[in-house]
Amino acid sequence: MLASYFFGQERAYWLVSADIHQQAIKQNHQLGFSDALPLFHGESFKQVMPYSPWLIPIQPELQNVDSDTFNQGIMLVSHEPMWNVVTHLRSLLYAALDGEEVMFRFYDPKVVVPMLTTFTQDEINAFLGNSQQLTCLQEGQLAVYHNTSQLDYQLYSETWWKIQPQHLEPLYKVNEHAKAIVSKLWEKLPQKIDALPDPLVFFQEILQQALNDGTNSDKAESIALVQFSKLTNTSYTELSQALLLTRDELDELQEIEKGTI
Repeated sequence: MLASYFFGQERAYWLVSADIHQQAIKQNHQLGFSDALPLFHGESFKQVMPYSPWLIPIQPELQNVDSDTFNQGIMLVSHEPMWNVVTHLRSLLYAALDGEEVMFRFYDPKVVVPMLTTFTQDEINAFLGNSQQLTCLQEGQLAVYHNTSQLDYQLYSETWWKIQPQHLEPLYKVNEHAKAIVSKLWEKLPQKIDALPDPLVFFQEILQQALNDGTNSDKAESIALVQFSKLTNTSYTELSQALLLTRDELDELQEIEKGTI
């Protein structure tokens, strides 16, 4: 589906993760693709270069790639030279999240496709940068996002993309959230969490119930920690030290406790 649309375009590029790139090479008779460029670069990526995503310009050899494989990539259309497109994409490799710099796997459809549904048009324009169009497979259907900006493109040298809380909502999974909490507590408070018969189920059930009640994921975690504190006789001071809670997060635990008494 994505392939047939791709080959009807001019100046199109196929953006893929490292594993899909290798899969495509195998399907192309073990031959690489002309002018393909990795996005990872520089000393900071030296140790992880084998995991680099790749940008591959449109070419006949890509027709050897199976459609199922092709669907696992993202298509970009840009009138800019390929090097300019790569430079913009490289500027997205790090993003700001909650005041910290994190790797942004925007080249992975499992990450970016759900996030795209939360982007405003201004965010789509900024994300696309010097590309005019992004096309991907979304719930089995082609989804096309257009850059409508009339402003001249500007390349940022520092980390500039901000991952907002609403961007992450489609990626949220109760099971993964519960696993992360349990893993941290096993690391920091093993004797306390060992008092629970089944820690993972405990946190899954509380998180899910809180979400069902209309609570966001951050407050759901606080509700779960309050219940954990009660059942295991863990003080908020212990929790704060173990989980590096902020003053506001600690206050929220106390407010939740007052509401449940």
